[in-house]
Amino acid sequence: MQSFAFGHFCPSIVVECGQPDVPDGTTHALEFMETCLNLDSFDSLPDSLISDIDLFHTVAIVKVPEEINFSFDDSPNDDITFPAEMDCLNFCELSIGTNFGKAKTDRAYLSALGEDGAEKSDCYFKIENGEIKLKIAAMPSMLTLDTNIIRQDCLCYLMERIHSFALN
Repeated sequence: MQSFAFGHFCPSIVVECGQPDVPDGTTHALEFMETCLNLDSFDSLPDSLISDIDLFHTVAIVKVPEEINFSFDDSPNDDITFPAEMDCLNFCELSIGTNFGKAKTDRAYLSALGEDGAEKSDCYFKIENGEIKLKIAAMPSMLTLDTNIIRQDCLCYLMERIHSFALN
């Protein structure tokens, strides 16, 4: 959310470094930032390098509402059961219709708050045959299996690809 806030008055990005215990991600992010900071302009970049850039922007914060019971192990009292290895979907582009979990009760739903803070769950999720499915192609980021983090913060962020952009 900081990049969104700063983006109103200066260029801003989020660089994902990967898991905290894997130093390669941090090293790669540092090298990327040093390269960006030392560029005179993007005009000098070869087209092949520019075509390798994948840009995404965050469109929603996905939360599990307080009144909804959930787990990753199919507990009998769950309203929602998420896949046990759901974190494998982290930073993967998911197609429309990807299963995000099982809705086991009529009250099961995920909250999706847009950049403006408005509830937009209907834009991103649908429940079909007891499964919570994506209505758009999206990439989850910061997806966690930690129930404490999910309750205190969120399940994940949803990002959409920016298909065309200008570097100048």
